[in-house]
Amino acid sequence: MEEDTDDESHEEEEDDEDADEYTDDEDISWKVRRAAAKCLSAIIVSRPEMLSKLYGEACPKLIERFKEREENVKMDVFNTFIELLRQTGTVTKGQIEINELSPRWLLKQEVSKIIKSINRQLREKSVKTKVGAFSVLRELVVVLPDCLADHIGTLVSGIEKALTESSNLKIEALIFTRLVMSSHSPSVFHPYIKVLSAPVLSAVGERYYKVTAEALRVCGELVRVVRPNVAGVGFDYKPYVHPIYNAILTRLANQDQDQEVKECAISCMGLVISTFGDNLQAELPVCLPVLVDRMGNEITRLTAVKAFAVIATSPLKINLSCVLDHLIAELTAFLRKKELIRTVDLGPFKHIVDDGLELRKAAFECVDTLLDSCLDQVNPSTFIVPHLKSGLDDHYDVKMPCHLILSKLADKCPAAVLAVLDSLVDPLQKTINYKPKLDAVKQEVDRNEDMIRSALRAISSLSRISGGDCSLKYKSLMSEIMKSPGLSDKYNTIHNE
Repeated sequence: MEEDTDDESHEEEEDDEDADEYTDDEDISWKVRRAAAKCLSAIIVSRPEMLSKLYGEACPKLIERFKEREENVKMDVFNTFIELLRQTGTVTKGQIEINELSPRWLLKQEVSKIIKSINRQLREKSVKTKVGAFSVLRELVVVLPDCLADHIGTLVSGIEKALTESSNLKIEALIFTRLVMSSHSPSVFHPYIKVLSAPVLSAVGERYYKVTAEALRVCGELVRVVRPNVAGVGFDYKPYVHPIYNAILTRLANQDQDQEVKECAISCMGLVISTFGDNLQAELPVCLPVLVDRMGNEITRLTAVKAFAVIATSPLKINLSCVLDHLIAELTAFLRKKELIRTVDLGPFKHIVDDGLELRKAAFECVDTLLDSCLDQVNPSTFIVPHLKSGLDDHYDVKMPCHLILSKLADKCPAAVLAVLDSLVDPLQKTINYKPKLDAVKQEVDRNEDMIRSALRAISSLSRISGGDCSLKYKSLMSEIMKSPGLSDKYNTIHNE
């Protein structure tokens, strides 16, 4: 601790020296420095092939000039450095091996200096300066996702202080905190959870919706960090379960707030329940009905469906019995949302808009997860017809999860599938026989091939049902597949997987 104090004292002395760097009240050299920063920014953007050279010559100078006393010039220096980081990310995107000439490798060598200089800026009084400093940190984490593992401890005090200041600064600090939590190992943050969680949870209760929404997103990452696995080994997460839950529930239960906040609260509560559900047994009958209720609202229903999909896939096997009947009723209602397909007249053209597509896709995916976790509590017969049958004849994005669901039901509930097998043949037959237009782009052709294989995989699952031969339609479909060289080869490959 004494070493840290000595370092801080030394840095303060350096800051005092920097303050005396310019003493002439009539000094106008800041205009030159500002112009130089803008010129350098233009070079960085227009000459990416010079990045390695710029790291050797310009990068150290930019880091040094973070201490600039003229705030407008300092903002230009920050922006120029951000351009350097962005170009580094663009140029090295997709690179696996990084050698000593790579801009990414050269940037990594400068991280310690960057953090040391940025920490000084986070101690400044100016909000604008601190916002700029967090902008630099954000871009740094995007380009080098794991670069701050050894520096989190030095940044915590700056984050904590920023979360008690102006709304703009809070938002920047929260965005950075979310990015750094999502890109680093959870164990990196465990020593600082107590310090960080308090101001974040306090920000969830802010009146300004943008601060609240960002704080809720950070909470989603916080949940993952405090309990990265079911065992919860290595960190005592339990003291944080109820403070996080209570902060989120307050927002979730409040209907009179911005849509962004509502959606963030729903998503976050889904993560909280899926991660801490075994420690919230008494609370589940309170929060689960609220989530189901949000499925009844046109604005929040899609987010609520996705939240239940997250809960249903939890390794904790969350008990949904208190809302399961209502949940299934809501989901099956969404599967009938083809009244939401409309045609927009654009003069000589007509454009079809499907407002319910994403909702139907999410609903089927949620049903898919429920069949894995709650099959003993669900009656599949009432779901297969008409809902699954309709989905098998829907859009590409809906058909894919429906094929998976049919395969699971054929394996787990063969009698229920056998009873309606005839009615399922037509949409499957239509899918495997569909041919794209002659002028279709390669992406569309490839997607259709994926769809055919997906349907054949479902048909292969049906072939394992005892008594399937009793369906004349199914026998006819199999005969058609075997007579088609293209389909039979695909089918046999899939069947033998």
